[in-house]
Amino acid sequence: MSRVFYIFVAKCTEKYVKIKKFEFVIKTRETGEGMNRKKTLTVLIASQIVYLMFIAVWLFVSAMSVMMFDSADATGDALTWLIFIYILLYPVGVLAALIGGWVLFYRRRYKGALIWSGVPLLWVLPLLGFLVYAQF
Repeated sequence: MSRVFYIFVAKCTEKYVKIKKFEFVIKTRETGEGMNRKKTLTVLIASQIVYLMFIAVWLFVSAMSVMMFDSADATGDALTWLIFIYILLYPVGVLAALIGGWVLFYRRRYKGALIWSGVPLLWVLPLLGFLVYAQF
């Protein structure tokens, strides 16, 4: 149904337009309004495989992050502790992204599933940025 049909119906009866708009909202919500189920499924699976592969990198980084406390002054520094805790929370972020992404995918909220799938990027992108910075 096109917009011309809605304009025609709007001129006829206002109550009928409200019913039609409600049906239109229901139809677009069921289909995801522009979000494709297969594309979202592919992105969820691919991103979560990459995030799980970064667990191996996280193990190395978390083991080396203990070296931040070599200095005697570092144990009392709040910033050092915050960075250390930030590094250790990566598996929690991955687990939250796994659960949140699939729950929203099941509820057909594809955009929300993609957003939740991006939560581990809060850890991955700074690490990649640091590695690029260290090369130059």
